[in-house]
Amino acid sequence: MGRRTIVKGGAWAVPVVSMAASLPSVPLSGPCLPFDLGLVWTGAGYVRYSNTSASYVASFQNPVTGQNDQVTVTMSATFFGNMESGPEGIGTDRNLRLTTSNVGGTGAPGITMHQHLSDLSTTMRDNRQELTFTFDKPVYELKFGITDIDSARGDFWDHVELKSPSAWTYTNGSTIIGAGVLNNAWRNPNDNDPVDNTTGIGNANITFTDPVTTFTIVYWDNRSSTGLGIDNDQNIFITNLDFKVSGCDWNP
Repeated sequence: MGRRTIVKGGAWAVPVVSMAASLPSVPLSGPCLPFDLGLVWTGAGYVRYSNTSASYVASFQNPVTGQNDQVTVTMSATFFGNMESGPEGIGTDRNLRLTTSNVGGTGAPGITMHQHLSDLSTTMRDNRQELTFTFDKPVYELKFGITDIDSARGDFWDHVELKSPSAWTYTNGSTIIGAGVLNNAWRNPNDNDPVDNTTGIGNANITFTDPVTTFTIVYWDNRSSTGLGIDNDQNIFITNLDFKVSGCDWNP
């Protein structure tokens, strides 16, 4: 993965409930009970259209209708301020590309968020990427991880938030603090602490407690100074999405 390698492992901490608003829970019973589906990024269903757009289609046989149905999730990246996609210098723009090896100790590839500051005179949250995931049907018990949240003085200081109208909880790796919300982002408390890439100590792990149709990952560089001669790009990675669907959501 170039300058930075991918975090492995899965360190977990005591869950803390976020302040996200809660959607009404859907009472489900009998054949409407949700069943496992999820998205595996190694599958052929993932398509990257550009450095700001991608989608994934997961097909299944609906146990309620007996028909072949599918769940589609679209990914849309927007850049704000002086944040731009990809590396600062010459190299491959890996934003929304799949990795070639495992992320977060999952044993599977993940989606890359890859960015750099085009103007190093201003840093912090006004310059950010927002990556929005949108499902065409509700998904239930959604779980996933954001990996490789760390720092290197003069180069990058990863700060990450999660926004959604659905309620969620999280657990942090041992080097991560914060709640993943505005003014309390997930981050390493130190500005110079590249994580041990053989562990999951730089991971944030999210579990939604409500049905989900959309969520957004907000990612920026919180440095107060820069280093000369350094490609000031930064990366984090999103693991496979583990979730359930209800066949009744496809009823005519």
